[in-house]
Amino acid sequence: MKKSTLYRLILHNCKDKSSLEKGFSLIEAISTLLMGSIILGVALSGFFQIKEFFGKDKLSVDVNQRLRTAFQTIGPDLQQMGENVSNIEFPAVALSTNNGTSEITIRRGGLEPLTLCADISANSTDSVTVLDKNFTASPACISVNDDDGDGWPDTVKEWQNFRNGNTIRAYIVDTSTNKGEFFEYKGEETLDSGGATMTPSGGTEPDVVNLTTNSHTWANDYSAATTAIYLFDESTYKVTNNTLQLIRNGEVFDLVEDIEKLDVTAILQENPTATEYECKTINLTEVDCDPTFSIDDYTWNLIKSLDVEVTALPPQDKGNFAKLTEDDLTLSQQFLPRNRLNF
Repeated sequence: MKKSTLYRLILHNCKDKSSLEKGFSLIEAISTLLMGSIILGVALSGFFQIKEFFGKDKLSVDVNQRLRTAFQTIGPDLQQMGENVSNIEFPAVALSTNNGTSEITIRRGGLEPLTLCADISANSTDSVTVLDKNFTASPACISVNDDDGDGWPDTVKEWQNFRNGNTIRAYIVDTSTNKGEFFEYKGEETLDSGGATMTPSGGTEPDVVNLTTNSHTWANDYSAATTAIYLFDESTYKVTNNTLQLIRNGEVFDLVEDIEKLDVTAILQENPTATEYECKTINLTEVDCDPTFSIDDYTWNLIKSLDVEVTALPPQDKGNFAKLTEDDLTLSQQFLPRNRLNF
């Protein structure tokens, strides 16, 4: 019997469905799996690269912010060293290296310096006389400016107010010999013309004023009229236990954590065409770089610049996707002490 057209069409469709139900071949499955693995590998590689980039960028920003905070504090002090100082013998800077990291102290004149009005002998405990109406060799020793009329010389009263009842450090230097030393300034002694202790008051001025010390024994001779006494603002920067610290007039401030080291180099140059010397140590009148100058001794106005480098510690426990290089952890800057131009 002849099969109808409809029967043949149904039979054809059933054969096609049976073919479809057979599924993928093994080769097709392996090929699909391989292509998927490649696509997934590329995607994961891109993901980890992006994660590493953003992780490193975040850490770099954090480290850079810490380093810049350090410079924002140190920089102004370095630029202002020697401010309100009238001679080059003042110890405007002290620099040393301990355990591979620098320690630098910057000093600025705090008040108007006083003039020594009586000689001081080495190895003695002589008083520091800053007013003596009988010492006519220096006008600063005989004039008493007392604008408020309380009997106190205005300059001495400023020193007394600055001391505020405390014992603080002062510096004495003979400008004719370039020799000086620090001493503890404890108080003031006021005497009448007969040498008896008196108390200044309105209409009653002292004839002699001495700065008292803690029985300081003097290392050098100091001549009246050529010797100046300074009060100063003192700032020391150093790294202690991986923290950059500022010690200002004896008070300690923790500035920036996770700092590995502070490296300061003083560049000394006598004039713009002379040889430059790189020094890592500066004491009162000595440096460690063996400079050759036309003058006899080092003075702070010979510091052309201070080159500062701060290195941060690498971040800890941040995973393996954000490793910073040494360049990422270090920042350098050069500072010019502008007050040297006054001499």
